[in-house]
Amino acid sequence: MANNRIKIIPDCFDSKKVDAFFSTRNGGYSQKPYDSMNVGFHVGDDRQNVIRNRKKLFVSPKNLVLPINLTQQHSDKVVVLNKHSDLGLDYFGDAVYTKLIGVPCAVMTADCVPILLSSIDGNEIAACHAGWRGLLSGVIANTLECFSSPKNQIIAWIGPSISSKFFEVKNDVVKLFEEKFPNYNDRVISFNNGKFFVDMQYSTEILLLRAGVKKIKQSRMCTYENRETFFSYRRDHVCGRHFSSIVKIS
Repeated sequence: MANNRIKIIPDCFDSKKVDAFFSTRNGGYSQKPYDSMNVGFHVGDDRQNVIRNRKKLFVSPKNLVLPINLTQQHSDKVVVLNKHSDLGLDYFGDAVYTKLIGVPCAVMTADCVPILLSSIDGNEIAACHAGWRGLLSGVIANTLECFSSPKNQIIAWIGPSISSKFFEVKNDVVKLFEEKFPNYNDRVISFNNGKFFVDMQYSTEILLLRAGVKKIKQSRMCTYENRETFFSYRRDHVCGRHFSSIVKIS
């Protein structure tokens, strides 16, 4: 996994077939508290700065178009892009899938878990945003169901997100995770100083394995802990957003 300050590049995909990255908070045009590579229009940042940030990330010989306008809702809904005429529309959902060349599948995060997916042959790609609600409701499984490739022929990259050390949850959420992961409670849920914490990164890996995905790479980076590199909604509340993007290039 390479890090050029502006982008973190997963090393698990075939770079001749797909171009994938996770944008850091660095190298953009936004001012505090969105400094500086904020890609979210909805957080209160100056719109022109967000546009400049997005163009800096996506306009290149490999990426010919910007991502679709996706309003994320912590849901289990997947947007499937079948033709280029779909690109100018507005969508609601938390994952994007396509077979189209040159069309980025991208989701925004600032603590939630981003998952980038590709078939080994690079013919199918997807990006998935998994907050705890979406994770429990099945957004990962729904995204994988879009693939015609066998699940053991899919590569998954789990990007930077909040680690279990900082993801405190209330009792009602603990019960939901206990029901979802009955055999992994000691790994998924921890208790410290009278507080419960959930490991979203490991929970994501379990769900991918359950679905049949074997080729999984974890970034193991914590957005909350690394202020200089990442935005964190849980840490700062008012902050920018990152893009996790994957695009077919051949």
